[in-house]
Amino acid sequence: MGKWSYSIYVWHWPLVVMGFYFAINDWWLYGIPLSIIIGFISYQFIEKINFKRYNSLKDFYKVIPIYFSLTIFILGFLINKTNGMIFHYSEELMINLKEVNNKNDYRCMRGLKDGEIDECYIGNKHNIQAVIIGDSHANSILTAVSAIYDLKKEGLVSITTSSCPFLIGAKFNDKNNKCQQINEKRLDLIESNKYKDIPIILASRLPAYIYGQNEPERIKNDNGPSIYFNEKKIDLNQNLLNSLTETICKIKSNNPVYIIQPVPEMPFNVPKSQAKNVLLNLKKPLIFNYSEYLQRSASIRNMIFESANVCQAQVLDPAEILCDKISCMYEYNNRAIYFDGDHLSEYGNKLLVPMFKNAFKEQ
Repeated sequence: MGKWSYSIYVWHWPLVVMGFYFAINDWWLYGIPLSIIIGFISYQFIEKINFKRYNSLKDFYKVIPIYFSLTIFILGFLINKTNGMIFHYSEELMINLKEVNNKNDYRCMRGLKDGEIDECYIGNKHNIQAVIIGDSHANSILTAVSAIYDLKKEGLVSITTSSCPFLIGAKFNDKNNKCQQINEKRLDLIESNKYKDIPIILASRLPAYIYGQNEPERIKNDNGPSIYFNEKKIDLNQNLLNSLTETICKIKSNNPVYIIQPVPEMPFNVPKSQAKNVLLNLKKPLIFNYSEYLQRSASIRNMIFESANVCQAQVLDPAEILCDKISCMYEYNNRAIYFDGDHLSEYGNKLLVPMFKNAFKEQ
């Protein structure tokens, strides 16, 4: 078996991937013996081949491995040029896969490392109607907010930074995360009265900061809370409630405040899972129960309601549109509404336009 070991090592990787991709239960029971069997066959009929040797360059055309290499090169070149031979996929599959990159084009979201903020203007910067602040979830619903305005006459401001919820006093386990400094600058900007009396919309993926990732592909070994509020890192829920209340009330002293409840987070990459179902002709639909959403988000939702009530802010709830009492939607008209497992795509976020219209129609 030692002689077969390299072939076993080489062949076990595609077998591992196949079992994971097709979600075969107890795949290791089959994968391990298959790795050994295919490794043995590979050793016997590939590794043990003794190709004929030639000493003259004029016999170059007789060297068989050259044709193997040339065939692999041509196939690789064709696959690269045709974007994975994309032409043989169905239109339904491609519609779902294209959702992976269906994000807004404004490029408003800033990175964390420099600790700075940007005021990114959408539409008419001289007649600002709303300011949206938060992390990538705020950025993903940006055009749902802008859709309710005539952008030639009206505009809004986006102040969004990846992985940075607007929470006064929040500290981050990642030492490279400068969200604490960013939040101080966000608060200074609001208290400067530059946007006084203009509605401010707060949106962020709060469950992820408390409970960690829920999509298997994104879970790391240290999955868990990424924020804390004191050096002892205790009483996380109570401290989060206090921070939410302080943040909302401070903003409310200068501006009307609208805070968004958590968008349902799917435990799978929606467009890729949809495309996989089409590709493999799987009839079993993907399901995400409303009870699963509440199990992960109920305490956060309660904190948002409590803080908003104390500060007289208004709560907007995407789940009222995206969920019924049984399940939460991940697709609409057979098309994915997320570009991954938790960010709404440009197609999906338009489902929330009525929510924003209803909230702002009385302004």
